[in-house]
Amino acid sequence: MSATQLGAMRRVGRPPLGETARQLIAIRLDAKVLARFRKEARRRGVGYQTLINEVLAEHVRKDVA
Repeated sequence: MSATQLGAMRRVGRPPLGETARQLIAIRLDAKVLARFRKEARRRGVGYQTLINEVLAEHVRKDVA
């Protein structure tokens, strides 16, 4: 496949949010913690991974040097 063909192809997956793409990781969470995040995310009308990212980002802003 040529560089031109690759450039013309449609990107598959979610579009990047913000200035840079988010990094895909694997993380293990307690089932109860995940259930609470999913419930709260539904209540707010956002994705649970987005909510987890927001909570972690706020923690980093406040409590991490």
